[in-house]
Amino acid sequence: MSGKTEHPEARPHPYPLPFQRGHTVTSGKGNLEKALPGQIERSITNRRLIGQGESLLVAVSGGLDSMVLVHLLNALAARHGWTLTVAHFNHRLRGRSSQADESLVRKTARRLKLKCVVASADIRRLARQNKNSIEMAAREARHRFLAATAKRIGAAKVVLAHHADDQIELFFLRLFRGSGSDGLSGMKLSNPSPANPEVRLVRPLLETPKSALVEFAREHEIPFREDATNAQVDIPRNRIRHELLPLLRANYSRSWTEWCPGRWTFSVRNRILSCNLRAIGCRIGSDCDSAICQLRSRGGCC
Repeated sequence: MSGKTEHPEARPHPYPLPFQRGHTVTSGKGNLEKALPGQIERSITNRRLIGQGESLLVAVSGGLDSMVLVHLLNALAARHGWTLTVAHFNHRLRGRSSQADESLVRKTARRLKLKCVVASADIRRLARQNKNSIEMAAREARHRFLAATAKRIGAAKVVLAHHADDQIELFFLRLFRGSGSDGLSGMKLSNPSPANPEVRLVRPLLETPKSALVEFAREHEIPFREDATNAQVDIPRNRIRHELLPLLRANYSRSWTEWCPGRWTFSVRNRILSCNLRAIGCRIGSDCDSAICQLRSRGGCC
């Protein structure tokens, strides 16, 4: 694994200058530049995810979610005295595309005048050595890098870009794998890093739907990279995203797939799990409507 840090020439501009054009955009949904940053700021403050004056390591892959995250945090940093450092891990799995991801993250950090730490590893080799899947090897290497970098720069927290849609996808992925209550409880807004419990992972976007991030990136012309593998439906998570969730939204309860994700971290263990999903026989796709009705009647989760 190798790493390199890029240093800025000056501190980031105060809100709202971090956005690409520095302008205010108004749409039918209101002033997004104020609405989304304000929503994230309230979540961070109310849930005490990040304190005043903290040093933060922001994980940025170059994809839409993390690119929006770093712009949002940069917009709020001056008001809260945060010191941001961008971290990017190159898995070397997609050749030139991986290099293009890294290049975009470096350029974005320079434009926002933020420090940038980049590392890379041969994930395929690590997977073979440890007899792991590529996905697991990538996750472990990435978390080791983030935790080690956070400790080195004095950041107690790593900020991740998981959002509400990720949460519901993870729920179904674990449900179909037969996970128990711990697995079905989903991601938390804050938890210790699996690589080092002294470093905390925080997810300020976890209650924000993907659609809000897409709209924000579009309105502010935030550049991002699209991973072509995200469209491959032979990958279980992608099949849930592209086939199962559209089916639920189109044929059953759209509000169910929009309301629940941002609250499942929280309610699954105490309410949904009390329904005993296996006993209900929740056969998503063939018997989804019946399963949802039983979940509602027993736990009132939706």
